[in-house]
Formats: sequence, C-alpha cells, structure tokens
Amino acid sequence: MKLKKILFLFALSAITLSCDNDDDATNNFCDDSYVDAIINTTFTPANNYQLIETMDLQTHEYKMRINASGEICTIGYKNPAVYTGDYTMEVINETTNNSYSGVHSFSQTQIDYQAIAPITVNTGDIILVRRTIDSNASLEETVGQIFQKTDFSNPFPEVQGNIEFLESDFYGMGGPVPNYGMPYIAVGFKVD
Repeated sequence: MKLKKILFLFALSAITLSCDNDDDATNNFCDDSYVDAIINTTFTPANNYQLIETMDLQTHEYKMRINASGEICTIGYKNPAVYTGDYTMEVINETTNNSYSGVHSFSQTQIDYQAIAPITVNTGDIILVRRTIDSNASLEETVGQIFQKTDFSNPFPEVQGNIEFLESDFYGMGGPVPNYGMPYIAVGFKVD
C-alpha cells in the first residue's frame, strides 16, 4: 500500500513537472522576422517589385491572412529620412475584433521593431496593419516605404508560406488609393 502511494506521488510529480508553461524560453519567442522575411521573399525584384519611398498620404495599411495560430507581438517600421516624429500604429484582428493601437517613433536607418500588447491570431484570421501620421505633418513627411509592381499592376493577392497578403490602401489628405503597393510595415509573430 505504501509503495502504491509513493508511485502515485512520483507519477503525479512527473506529470506536473513536465507540463509546459509560457515561461519556457524555447516556445515563448517573438520572431520579429516572421512577416518581414516573408515580405522580403515575396516582394522582390525577381518577382517584379521595387522598394520605393512614396505615397504622400496619412494612412498606409494592408490586410493579410495568417494561416498559423499564435500572437502578433511586435510592430516594425522605418521612418522616412525627413521625419523623426510619431505614428499611430494599429494591428487589428478583423476576425475577432481584438486590436492594438499605440504611438511609436522608429529609426530612420532600418526597420525598427517595438513591442506591442499581444494580438491573438487563430489560423485563417484576417489582420489589418495600419500606420497613420498626424494630420499636421508636411506632405514630404507622410511618405513611407512600399513595395510596388514595376508595371504598376495590382500586387494582390500574394501568398508565401503561412501568409496571404490580401489588399492595401493609402488615404488621408488625398486618396483613397487601393492596392497601389505593399506598405513595408512588418509585425513580429510568436507561433503557438
């Protein structure tokens, strides 16, 4: 009888200690390059895209479908050379209405990733990623980096890996200009 109790306690301890938790660094990693790598693989010169700094409109946004479950955990952007100010950055899960909105300022020399409150994503959810500059900004400050088709055709949809890029829009102080190009706004993702 005593042996059964010891074996039971040992088994219970083993099960409890083997349970996973979010403190495990091997599965609690926000991969900044998750969407960025896919953007840079999809929207390349080999696929007839060019990266340009243009679209002098307040809001640049795009929609994507992520075919993986996890969390969007960072947002990455690069301010244009002429602008050191802030943007309102938004990530909206249009399927669940879970959203993040915050004010950020980014590096002018490279994509700069900043932590955001996590947005849960289930396989197939539609995600809207938006960058908006204050309406008092000068026209030259409203530009951003976009990937544009060299023949100016509609770039959407584009599918690469677990992501389908669905559409884009540019508006505010002009526009709207739908599907002119892919805004270079990346997000970090933690796969479940």
